[in-house]
Amino acid sequence: ELSTEAAELFDKAFKAWGFSPRQFLRLLEAAPPSEVVKDKDEYLVRQGDDIEKIHYLMEGRLAVELDGVVLNEIRPGPGGWAGEFWGPNYDWVDRKHKWRVSFRCLDRCITAGFTKRTLHEAILVQGLPGELAAGRMQIYDLRSKLHIQRGEQYTPTGSPIPQEPATLAAPMHHLALWYQSLLKKCVADGRISAEDQSLLDEHRRLFGSAVS
Repeated sequence: ELSTEAAELFDKAFKAWGFSPRQFLRLLEAAPPSEVVKDKDEYLVRQGDDIEKIHYLMEGRLAVELDGVVLNEIRPGPGGWAGEFWGPNYDWVDRKHKWRVSFRCLDRCITAGFTKRTLHEAILVQGLPGELAAGRMQIYDLRSKLHIQRGEQYTPTGSPIPQEPATLAAPMHHLALWYQSLLKKCVADGRISAEDQSLLDEHRRLFGSAVS
């Protein structure tokens, strides 16, 4: 049986994107998260730091910063992951993984912090069902962040819910770099699925002048 905190995490971060209660419980057992609390204007992580944990934002707002420029906001709900939840081709032996952006708290923030490598290995242990669920979550998380940029909340059905737009000032070259990063994620398995293509098309539609 899930605790109140675990049930809230499941409902907000996992349930809608394809994880079953059994898969979620297995992840919790193999990679238990820790609560992380940061005050306003504190940094959750800084650009260039080693990636040790990824975080799901339970309360507050996070500014995503690249070289001191705010690219986007992260809020609880869809798009609430600070860090890449899943990447099938992580190399833990021959390379160091470092944060390419910083996450700064715009309010007092509470996150569920997962040790990145432990979480990755816990997903692999679940085999194809776990990897498929993690892949769906990663795609939906990226898509949700795009919707937040234009003042909508993304839902599992794709129906937008209007909300207050994120405050950002992203130069065109930063948007182009982000598009390139999305493209690399989508072709990590050697092909682009229809869902991946939809994500890339949406980014080009929103920011075509930056990525063309």
